[in-house]
This record gives sequence, structure tokens and C-alpha cells, in this order.
Amino acid sequence: MEKPLNYQITKRKEELYNFYYKGIGDRIKKRRIELNYTQESLAHGICSNTYISKIENNRVVPNQEQLMLIMEKIGIGIEEIGVPESIVDYLEKSLECFFFKDVEGYAEIIKRVEHLDFSVLVYIIRLGYYVLTENNEDAKIYYDEVSRYYNSLEEFGFATCMIYGCFYNVNICNFKTARTVLDRVQKRLRNDEMLFSLYSLLNYIVYGNLHLPNSTLIHLNIAETIFSKRGNLARTAEVQMYINKFRAIEGTSDDITFNKAHLALLTKKQRNNYLLLLGIMSNSGEKYIELIDKDSESYRKAIFVKAINYIKEEKEDEYLKMKERLHMCNKNYTFENDYIQHLKMYESKDDRMIREHLINYGLPYMIKTQNILMIKSIGVELETIFSNRNRYKDAVTYNKKCRNIIKDLQQKAKID
Repeated sequence: MEKPLNYQITKRKEELYNFYYKGIGDRIKKRRIELNYTQESLAHGICSNTYISKIENNRVVPNQEQLMLIMEKIGIGIEEIGVPESIVDYLEKSLECFFFKDVEGYAEIIKRVEHLDFSVLVYIIRLGYYVLTENNEDAKIYYDEVSRYYNSLEEFGFATCMIYGCFYNVNICNFKTARTVLDRVQKRLRNDEMLFSLYSLLNYIVYGNLHLPNSTLIHLNIAETIFSKRGNLARTAEVQMYINKFRAIEGTSDDITFNKAHLALLTKKQRNNYLLLLGIMSNSGEKYIELIDKDSESYRKAIFVKAINYIKEEKEDEYLKMKERLHMCNKNYTFENDYIQHLKMYESKDDRMIREHLINYGLPYMIKTQNILMIKSIGVELETIFSNRNRYKDAVTYNKKCRNIIKDLQQKAKID
């Protein structure tokens, strides 16, 4: 049993190496043109003109000895491009670090590939690192770059690329596109447990955020089983976070099993957004709000929403406490949004100002972040405001608009 398995692994590795050796031809062709060499002049003394043509068109796996001579002739050191054996190894190690959310280990891999100028695999490795560290600005650069090379990837490279790309879309709250990315990778997942578990986790995250729960429990069970089997505490904590978030969204916050120790295993952004949602949706929300980082936007959002609820419930004392906390935040930290000014609208109970704020600021922001829960909530609030003013046609119009927005988000995106 062990020998056939080892043979399959070795054969699979050789197939991977041979596939990506073909890609070296692009780099050779680019350098040859820069030097104004013809294929004949480059081939002279090394190989045939036809052989150079086949290398450049990725039709053959170059002979190691001849490859070294060609690279020497055009002045490219092998250390500049890396050989497929090492790059594939780095890609596999990057996936392991991504799987376990090992940022330090991944940083070491980034150092080892930082001098490499060649290979879409290096771009994929860098994409995964920036996604894992939630550096969305740099992640976008490599997400856009690797999209040009999808056709030059074999199954493992393509699947890893798609998984990293899908997590990137989750990070920027583009769940609609993330769903389409998942559909693309489904048929090209190889028999890799780490990839499959991340794919399953993504299904649960994406479909849960889009309020499309049909098959999410199956994927949740798969992800939980593999993470538990591999002793992956960081991903296990992440799974529990999403379970609790979706329970809160569904209005079943009584079923939440909150484990404070899990917070340390989440990223700062995950932790604060998680506590923000629990703080808003739970009856005992303030205990969650107290755990949010006080210098974060999530903390101010949580206090702001609580303050509005206290205004609506006419709980003057609780409202004043929330307002004072907002003042303290503004005093100690610098923020872009002035929630104190927003509160004045609700204090005055000026429906016209609240309505305009929701239409011009609140709804566009929730559409951008694809927050279906809040889009529904804004739709209900606008309907109430218009109905109170006997503007029933407008009430129906905005309710329908919000429903259509949600319907559009739940439809598959188109990716060229």
C-alpha cells in the first residue's frame, strides 16, 4: 500500500515540475528579444533552432544542461527565476501556512521568493500571504496579476490560486464574486485535504453571508472534521466564529456558544467585526462590545447602534452613557466618521434627515459591503418612515428596491 502511494506522490510531483518547466520559455523569449538575439543566434552551439522555438512556445520541457547554457548565454542566473522544483515546494509550504494561519512561517517563505522574477506560482504565493495578513491593497495587485495566467496553471496551482482569491474576496466583502470563484474551482480540486477543507470553509462563509444556507451545513461539517483531525486550532476558532455570527443573524443568539479564548486565534479585523455583530444582535450585547479594541471603528459602530436603539426604546440613561462613550472615543482617537453628528439626527427625531442619511449613506455602504442583514434592516426602516408620512408608494418602492438589491447579490457574478 505504501509503495503505490509513494509512487503516485512522486509521479504527481514530476508532472508538476514538468508542467512548470515549460513556463520558463516565456522568460527566455522575453530576454532574447531584449538582447535582439534571433532564435538561431541563441541556439548556436547549444541546440537546434527548432528546440529553442519549442521551449519559447512552452511545447517541451527543456533539458537541464541545455537550459543552463541558454540561461548563461542570455545573462539570467537560475537564482533569478527559480526552478520549478523549488517554487512548487514553496507553493505547497505556503498552502500549509495558509491552512494553519501561520503568518510567521509564511513570512519566511516570502523572504525566500522575494528575489525571484519569474513564475506565476510566485505571484500566487505572494497573493496568499497578503490575503492571510489582510493586506487588501497589495493582495489586489497580485489577484489582478494572476488572473492573466489562469490558462497556464495546472490543477494544483489553479486550485490554490482560486482558494487564495476567494479568501481575498471574502476579506473585501465581495461575497457574490467569491461564490463564482468557488464554482470555478470545484471541479478542479485535486485530492488535497488542506485545499478541500479550505474550500468547504469558504462555502460556509460565502453562502452564509449571502443568506443562501442550502448546502452550508455539509461544508461546515467537512471543514470542522478536517480542522479537528489536523489539530488546526486557528481555523477551528474561525469556524466557531462564523457559526455564532450566522446564528446571531438568524436571530438564534441563545444558541451561541461563545469561547473567549478563541478571540486570540482570530485576526484583529475578524475579532472586532465578530464582536461588533454579537454586540448589536445579542440581548446581552454590551459584554461583547467591551471586548472590542477601543481604538477600532468597530467599537464606535457598536456604541452608535446601541445608542440609536436606546433612543428608539426611550431609555434615556442608557443612551446618555453610550453618547458619552462616543465622546471619549473621539477625544482619545482620530476617526473619519463623526457618529456624534449622526446621533443628533436621531435625537431630533427628524425623519426627513434620517431618511436622507439612510438613502445617501447607509444603503450605499451596506451594498458595497454586501451586508444583506443591514440592507434588509434599512429597507424596513425606510418603509416605516415613509408609511408614517402616508407616503405609501415610496414605502413600497424602497422595500422593493432593497429586496431587488439582495436578489442581485445572491445571483452569481460573471467573471471573464
